[in-house]
Formats: sequence, C-alpha cells, structure tokens
Amino acid sequence: MMKTTWTTLCLIGLLTVSGDCAEPYDLSTELYQTPLGLDTAQPRFSWKMKPEPGSVGQKQTAYRLLVASEEGKLREGKADIWDSGKIEGPLSVLIEGVPELESRARYHWTVKLWDKTGTAGKYAQPSWFETGMLDQQEWYEDGATWIESPVNAPEDEVTEKWLKYAVVPFKNIKIVGGPRFQPTAADRKKSEELHLAELKEQVKPQTILRREFTVPENLLSARLYICGLGYHRAYINGKQAGDTQLQPTITDYATASHYNVHDVTGLLNDGGKNVIAVELVTGRWNSMPGHYNEVYHENPVLLARLEMIDGNGKRSALVTDNQWKAGRAPVVRHSFWQGEVYDANLEQKGWKQPGFNEDGWVAAQPFDGRQHIERLTRDPLDGEVVDELGHPISQTEPIPGVYVYDVGQQVGGRLRLTFRGLKKGKVIAVRYSTYLGDTEVERTPAHPWYPGRELTEKMPGMLYFKARDAVSCRHGMRKFDPDTGEKLKINLQGRGSTMVYTDVFVSAGEPVEVWQPDFTYTGFRYFEILGLDKPLPREDIVAFDLHTRTRRVGTMTTNDEKLNRVMKGIHDTFNKCFHSQFQDNNGAERNSSMGNDTHSEFLASYWFGTHPNWTKTLGNSRWIYDKLQWPGLFSAGQRNALYARYRIMTVVDVTHIGVIPHNMVAFYRDRRIIDPYIKWMEFYVKESTEYSVWNKGACTKYGDHIHETSLANLEHLQEANGTVKNDTLFVQCMTIIRQTRYIIATMEKLGYLEEAARVRGYLDAFIPRVTEKYQRDGVWNPDLITRQQTAIALDWAGLTDGEQSVQNLAKTCVEDFKLTNGHQITGSRFTDPILDLLSRGGFPDEAYRLLTREEYPSWLNMIDETGGSIRESWGKFDSSNQIEGFTAAGNWWYRNLVGIMPRLGAPAFREFDLRPTVPEAISNYDFRYDSPRGMIESHWKASDSNVEWTIVVPPNSTAHISVPGKDIEGTEVPGITPVSKEVGRVNYTVESGRYSFRFTKADPVNK
Repeated sequence: MMKTTWTTLCLIGLLTVSGDCAEPYDLSTELYQTPLGLDTAQPRFSWKMKPEPGSVGQKQTAYRLLVASEEGKLREGKADIWDSGKIEGPLSVLIEGVPELESRARYHWTVKLWDKTGTAGKYAQPSWFETGMLDQQEWYEDGATWIESPVNAPEDEVTEKWLKYAVVPFKNIKIVGGPRFQPTAADRKKSEELHLAELKEQVKPQTILRREFTVPENLLSARLYICGLGYHRAYINGKQAGDTQLQPTITDYATASHYNVHDVTGLLNDGGKNVIAVELVTGRWNSMPGHYNEVYHENPVLLARLEMIDGNGKRSALVTDNQWKAGRAPVVRHSFWQGEVYDANLEQKGWKQPGFNEDGWVAAQPFDGRQHIERLTRDPLDGEVVDELGHPISQTEPIPGVYVYDVGQQVGGRLRLTFRGLKKGKVIAVRYSTYLGDTEVERTPAHPWYPGRELTEKMPGMLYFKARDAVSCRHGMRKFDPDTGEKLKINLQGRGSTMVYTDVFVSAGEPVEVWQPDFTYTGFRYFEILGLDKPLPREDIVAFDLHTRTRRVGTMTTNDEKLNRVMKGIHDTFNKCFHSQFQDNNGAERNSSMGNDTHSEFLASYWFGTHPNWTKTLGNSRWIYDKLQWPGLFSAGQRNALYARYRIMTVVDVTHIGVIPHNMVAFYRDRRIIDPYIKWMEFYVKESTEYSVWNKGACTKYGDHIHETSLANLEHLQEANGTVKNDTLFVQCMTIIRQTRYIIATMEKLGYLEEAARVRGYLDAFIPRVTEKYQRDGVWNPDLITRQQTAIALDWAGLTDGEQSVQNLAKTCVEDFKLTNGHQITGSRFTDPILDLLSRGGFPDEAYRLLTREEYPSWLNMIDETGGSIRESWGKFDSSNQIEGFTAAGNWWYRNLVGIMPRLGAPAFREFDLRPTVPEAISNYDFRYDSPRGMIESHWKASDSNVEWTIVVPPNSTAHISVPGKDIEGTEVPGITPVSKEVGRVNYTVESGRYSFRFTKADPVNK
C-alpha cells in the first residue's frame, strides 16, 4: 500500500511540477566537471539520474541535451550551438553529437530526462566547459614562441661538494658478472673523471623567467595556457596559478607534451601593473642521468599564452617571446633522478612581484620547440599534491657526524627541514634509502662517500644503498682498451651503480631557514643528514608523500582488522606511487610498467575513477607505438624504449593493450580512444603468437616474477624430483591467451568484426601449439611438484573446460598447500589470480587465510617490515612502495567479496553483476562506489549462518545479483525478477532501488 501511495504521489508530482522524479545531476563533460581547456572539438556529455527515496525501477527513457554560448540562453530554453532533440533510450554516459566547436571558448549545457512513464522532468542546473587549443598553430599566434634561459650553472665549490656526496666513489662499487666485466683501477679512475665532467654539463640549474605587463581595464576573464618542460610552476603577482605541483605530467616528449590551463582572472590587477613569473626545471625533459634515460633537450623550456578578455569582448594576449627576462635561481643544480642543490644565498626577494629590479637579468632566448615536440595536448590529469606524514620517529648517530632518521614508514615524496643558526655558506647534504645496512642483505650495496671514512659492506645503523637506490646511469663504470682508450663496456642495471639521490642546502646565514626540494621526489624510509655539528631536532623535520590528485569514488571497509590493514597498505602504496601513472617503486626507478595499470585496474577503478589515467596511458603509448611502429612496454616516462626500437616484445608487461581498452568500454563506455588502438591490439596478438614468444631474445623474460627467498622454507621440495616453479614461457603463453580473449570481446563490442575474426584465428592456432608443448596425457606441466601456478594460469587463460573446471583447479591449489606449508608459490603476477580462483572455486576461506597470514611470505609480514607499504616481490630486500603485482590483491575485495563486475554488453554500469563470495571470518562489510550512473552500495551483515544483505542500485541501472544462500526473504517485492538457480546460489535481475535480503548461508561448494 505504501508503495502504491508513493507511486501515486510521484505521478501527481510529474504532472504538477514538471517531473521532479526524472532529475539529472552531476553533469560532466568528457567525465570532468566544468573543465578548462578541453582540446577535443566535439566533447561528450554525461549525467546521472537523481534517486528518489523509496522509488523502484527509476530509469531514463529519453533525454534532450542543449548546448549554448551563454547560460542565459539556456534559461530561455534556447540552444544556439546544439539541440539534440528528444533522443529515445537509456544512454547517459559520454553522449556524442555536438558539432565542432571553436577554440578557447566557454560553452554552457543542460539536459532534461523522460522517466519510465514517459513523463519529462525539468532541465538540470546548467553546467559549463571551455575548449582549449584545438589547432596546434594557435599556440604560435601573436608572435608566441618557445623560450629558454641563457643563464648557465655556476662553476662553484657547492656543486663539487654535491657531486662528492651524490657520486659513489668508483672504488666502492663491486662489479658482478665475472672477469670480463671487471675494470682495473685505472679504468675506475678514468670512469669517475669522465662521469663527473659529464654530470657538470648535463645536470642543469633551475630557470626563472618573468614578464611585466598591463592588464586591460574592465577585465572580464583571463586564462593562462602553459607548457613548461620538464616541470613548471607559474605565478601571477606572487600567487601561484593552480594549486598542484610537478606540472605537466610526464610524456614521451618526442611524440607529445601536455599543457595546463588556469583561470587567473582573480590574480590580475585590473588596469594596473602585473607580472607573470615562472619557475622551470628539466625534470624528465632532460632526464640524464637516469635509470632509463632519454634526453630531449638540455635546458628547461617554456611556451605560454595569457589570454585576457575585457568587458567589450576584446581579446588580448601576453605570450612567451624575447621580451621575457631570465635570472639566476637558487636551485643551482637539479636532476629528477639525483636531487637538487639549493643555495639560499641566491634567492632574489620579490622577483615574483611587479616592480622588481631586473638589473642583472637577461633576455630569454628562443627555442625551436616545433622540432622537438610533435603535439601539445591538454593534460588529462591534475598535478601533484602533498600529504603530511609527520616527524621522524627516531634519530641515531651510527658514526660521528652522520645523523640517521627513521620516518617509520615508506615515503614517496620529500622532506621539509627547518635550520636554526647556521653559518652563512654552511653546506648540508641529505641522502635517502629504504633500508638500513645492519640487516642481512642479498644484493651488493654501492657505498657512497663519507668524509674521511672507509666503509665495509656491514654498516650497522647506517643507510644501505642497494642498486635501485644508487642509480645506474650511462655515465657509470666503463672499461677502456689499454692501448687505444676505446670504451669497451658500460655496466648498467646494478653492475655500475654510481649515483645516490642527494639533496644539498647552502645556508644564507639567516636565523631561521626553511627548505624543501620542490621539483622532484624519491622513495625512502630512512635518511641521513651530513654537515651539521649536531643532529637536527626531529620536530624540525616533516616528511611528505607526493602523489597525483585523484577523485575518490569508492570506499570499502570490513569488520576484520587484518584485512583492513592489508587494504590500507595497498591504498597507501597506490597513493605513494601515483605520479601521473601508477609507477614502479618511487625511489630510483620512478617509471611505469604498463603491467601496473593492468594488474590493478579493478582496484584503481573503484577507488580513484581511472578514466583520466587510462586516457593518458592509452594516448601516450598509442603515439609512441605509431612512431616506433611497435607496441612495447614504453609509455610515458622513458621506460624501456629500447625494447620497442629493437623489436623485443614485452608480453607480460604490455597487458594493458587488451585489458585497459576492454575496461575503458566496460567501466566508462568510452570507445573514442580505443579505435586507434585496434591495429595494435591485433598486431600484439599476431606478433606474440606467431613469433616473439617462441623465439629466444625476441621476447622479454618476465614471468610470474617470483622471488627465490619465498621458497626458502620449501627445501624439502627442492630435493625432490621435478620442478617447483613454472617456466617463464608458460606464464607468457597464458598471458597471451588471456589478453587475446579481452581483445576479441572488445573488438566485437565495438564492431570490428573482421579484425576480431582474424585475432580469433591467431588464438585458435596458438592454443594447440601451447597444449602440445605443456600437456602430456591430458596433464598440464606433469613434471611440476607444485601445481598452483599451473592451476592459476589455466583459469587465467580461460582453459577451464572438463577436468580443468574452476572448482577442480581451486581444489588443486588447496591440496598443494599441504606441500608448501600453507603458503602460495606465486609471484607478483599470479598472487592476485590465485585469490580470485580460490574464491570462485568454492574456497573463499582459503583466500582469506592467505590474505591475513602474518608469517613470511605474506602481506602483513611485508607491511610490518616496511612500515605500511607493499613491495614488488616477496623478497625482503626488493623495492618498497611498489604498485605492481601484490597491490593487485586488493582486486579480491571487489571481484569476490563484493563480486561487482560491469557488463561489456551494457557498459558504464547500465547493467552490472553483484555476486558476493564472503569467507566465514567476515561478518560484515560496507561497499560504496559512485559509478558513472550513480551510487552503488552493498552492505553485508552476518550472524552465524544468518545474513542480511542490503544493496542499492542507482537509477537507470540494472543489477544481476547472485544470492549465496537459501531460505531467502525479501525477493517478493517489485523490481526483483528471479532468473535461475545454481549450486548454493539463486540469481535475480534487480531494477534500481534499495533492497534488503535475509537468508541462510548455503553449504560450501567445496568442503
């Protein structure tokens, strides 16, 4: 009766107040709210339908979208740009159809909806967006050009001291690999001399540029379009334009660079004197020296347009040209990879304000940016923001004058130090590491220089600089022909680590000086300060994480504190490693493996709303592939470009080429960025299946990435006949099969039927070849003692027919645990899939047990050792703060515990699945996700075998739910349709609304 009454009232309201029950909200353009500078001429529009309390089955049956040049016209019901007319259907995400728009213009839009009764609602409160530079040539109007500073770094004693601290003495580097790699003493000396000389040339100072100007009277609006490479920060009259750091986000600059847009209207002095001031550093634009280095240009460069419109509609522009002035900056040496030297004596007070005395400043010089940069595109991501972590938890002095601090957790960022009473010219150095040297280590450390100290490999209480903390670079250790002096060998990747990330501060002698490096970051837990006469008080030191600003779209909590600790560790590691991409460790490596996005795509989507990140990933990598004509691991950030150039396939770490396009469609209904990828998706499958994976040297050796130390307690297995681990080729073959299934599904959904048929043909030829190699008498990998990786791989690849059912494969893993002391024999690739397999195969309690183990190897053991972060592998001394692999365990919360999955056939959560698989130990959980169609909720409460499960399905969506129980109550209500039964489950289709079910847990599928 209540439902009938509410429906009646709602229908009356529709007739009397123009349809309040069909109200759109959360309007977005290209899935951004009120974006500046969109550089697409035909943007797409999205909205959500506001839920009405108590309503069931709310849905949109049609929409009408209006776009106008002025908001007032919309209020009059006019659309001088586009009127879509009434469009039948439920689509509400990334709606196309607007005609091509003009550059650098603001547009206003609104939409109204028709509900399931066919009644129209009111138009939504109008939203707006602005276009950016739709034509590359527009950047160069009004005489605009790229500029750079002619001011060079000084040759000074400070730089010598920085190099002394940062460059590892070559005599302290142990070279592994046999006699042919070993340099002589003369080689070491000559290498170090060349290295220092080259660094002086390559490590450049900060650039500061300024230009004074007059603003038109009666200013209406002002926009700053800016690209400063590698990183820039702009100020108008002393106030920063924007509130983030390290802009623009990184790309392969040879194919594209990003620009940023800021509304600076409120920063300008209308009709008076103004100044624009810009700080620039090379960042990755000149990444040398670096772990993987590409040099685009030696100096920072700038292209900018400050466009102003007055009350009469007249547009004027201030652009970068030879009228800008360049001065000397306090950052006299900067390297993204090695840190910075900051000389407080060179600070120029007031240079960001109008009226500053420019004596000593020189004219900026032009730079031919068009020769170096193929395209400029709007940055899809915000810059970086900082999270304050607090003060160090302890301080020691292991040897006199070396003060070592422990932050208590892994940091992906920087420090802020406050000095008091330093003498003018005092030089202070800070170095960083993830470990202390008094632990048993497995890799040869690279010992840095300490004044007057000779070090041994054991360094109790002191920092331990392993290969990934002391960065290898192309200026490193070399061998020389004794007769000709010819360079014979460059030892990289841990064999010639020659640099330690080092920041240096030079005091100006002020009573109080506060310093923090602003244009780079590193990964560390411990740091040391050298050069002080006494330790700096811990309260004068603050640590910060640095990460790309995100929009949090989901939350997940459980009653289990161990699980919550694991989830927090995964979340914090994501935050610390999200620097415009989900990067590998944020210490020495600071690059993105494309596998990072793939392994954690589910988790990241339900936390952060990954559309802009995937847009960047696919856009950047697509331009590189088009240029190099090869799909490699390389993306934005100078990561293994040589693989592409030498035609080496990276099967495992290029999994983004299938999974991310699939999920861009499934999560966001976005095909526009996928269309240019279709040829590379097909190329990947053809090349991998027919050639690369079978030919040694044509495919990288990445497999499950399992660390040997995680097998240390399985010595009884090592002594038995047979093999413990699968080989790398098997993992790669299964990866290709899994990838190809994603690719086929995406192609078919997008209408690329011929391409899909060809790809299916490659797969049909590939699977028998893999079967012939790895199956004997119907048994896969019969020589393996443990079967976990085989079971996971077969499930991962979808080879689950007959005897290889999901249930049987999961049971194989559980039986295998009896041989392996209860822990998984998996690396960073297969640890996430084993949790998935166990839950879907009827053993969710086993998945829970693995996730909450506290002994090594486990997540909680890792979190305890690192102070809260997830590593790259189970190995105790591998990289900390690592996105790849083990953070992907967070997928289990969503794929299994909640069981949520968007449907490719009805994307952007027009239809989705809820299929929870909840272990006995979890009595309740709460899940919320703000999907592209609205808030989805799933709340589970269990007492013994009795469960109350409450779900919320947003308007304009349909859920396909699977209730894991019997004696189900709450299904005999409007909006719920029974579909089918299976062992231990009953399946329903559910329309939008809030529902509560009570039931008794079903008996386990496997006992």
